[in-house]
Amino acid sequence: MTGHVSALLHLWFYVLRALRLSQLRLSLHKEIKRIFKAKIRLNAPVSAGSESQNRCEPRLVFKTMGTEKTQSVLHSSRIKSAFRASMDTLATNTLAAVKGGKPVEIKLKQLTELKAEIKHRHCPENAVAPLFEVIRLSISTPHLTDAGFSILGHLMKRLELQDQHAHLQSQGLKTYPCLLERLADQKDRIRQRAIQALTDFHGVDAQDVEAFVRDHVLISRSPKAKEAGMQWVAGVRPICRGNARSSTNVSQTRKEKNIQFRSFVPGIVDCLEDADGTVRRTAQATLIELFQ
Repeated sequence: MTGHVSALLHLWFYVLRALRLSQLRLSLHKEIKRIFKAKIRLNAPVSAGSESQNRCEPRLVFKTMGTEKTQSVLHSSRIKSAFRASMDTLATNTLAAVKGGKPVEIKLKQLTELKAEIKHRHCPENAVAPLFEVIRLSISTPHLTDAGFSILGHLMKRLELQDQHAHLQSQGLKTYPCLLERLADQKDRIRQRAIQALTDFHGVDAQDVEAFVRDHVLISRSPKAKEAGMQWVAGVRPICRGNARSSTNVSQTRKEKNIQFRSFVPGIVDCLEDADGTVRRTAQATLIELFQ
């Protein structure tokens, strides 16, 4: 009797197992049919009436024997590039963010995004003015100064590649007062960046830069600014081939660049009698280097 009960229990167990496997096969079959129908619907030709409606739908196509895949990621990237904001709009939005009361982290993030756009995209003429406004405001704002100088360097390279020297000259005249403030900064790193910015502007507008240094920087009330101005006078020179730095090459390159360094001499001589000892020593060293 016990043997018959055990056999019946085993038989019932196998029946239940078979029924469960049958249900799983049925569910799997239905899921395969659903996926197959969805694939056919996505790859079906689009009619003229529904073309605009389905134009932005993601496509998912797999090739059985190949590795080529057209995924929704590629399609979304095309949509993003098509609707990407123009350079002037991006500059205007960044300017509003820098002027506003947002946290510094958000401002720095937008400035970084703006720099990336300048590095990789053409800069239209109507975007030059707001871009330089962003730069001037950033340079004059603590915690944003480095970002402003970084954007300035990339924007100058971009405009030089596009032969927009007239914009660099006109915007440079508005930017030099901001650089004068940074030449008086207590941090040597900031002063060096301002000196480098003047050197970059000198390559496209030598006359105005020299006049600004001579008539504003060397007579500034700030000893730091005077010192930086004299450092700029002594150091501005085109880079020779092979980075030669001998005294002969220094005189030759000043002549090739047509730097009227003698026009700076009266201002530097006045610095010999400055109340600040560092300014006096810098003036002495500068005069010796200029007349070597």
